[in-house]
Amino acid sequence: MPKYLKPAAVFGAAGAVLLLLTLAVKWSMTLFAMGVLSLGVAVVFLLMTVMAAIGKRRNKNISGWKLFALGNAVLMIIAAAIGTVDLITSKDAEFFGPGMLGTVIFYYGLPVLAALLLLELFVWKIYKQMKETSEAEEKSEQKLPQRIAYPPQTDDDKKE
Repeated sequence: MPKYLKPAAVFGAAGAVLLLLTLAVKWSMTLFAMGVLSLGVAVVFLLMTVMAAIGKRRNKNISGWKLFALGNAVLMIIAAAIGTVDLITSKDAEFFGPGMLGTVIFYYGLPVLAALLLLELFVWKIYKQMKETSEAEEKSEQKLPQRIAYPPQTDDDKKE
């Protein structure tokens, strides 16, 4: 099983449960927002699984950080396209709330995805800095000369 498919399943199940709970609980907007966010993360992990499979097929090992950023960017582009189409085409619609989906996507969906992308960027920078620091410490430890015992023992010392 691909390593990004398990988190996608977990976040997808959690999102579905949270969205189902919105039907039974009074403070459903909080659960609805968390459910939608969880489903968004599940879609990002699903896109990561697909991109990792494509990279593996081309014999390229792509890092998880890049896969997450690409998956998030693809999801942002898709959401922006859906929101734009909804805002443009629903002006003449006869149903309640023309353009409401596009408005919700632009006001809430894209900022949440952008925040998720920025959070991933900050975590990646911290991880990269810590990794470089640990590698520098390992290199500095390897360059030290061997310890010399004081006073050095010679054959003359053993004879006495």
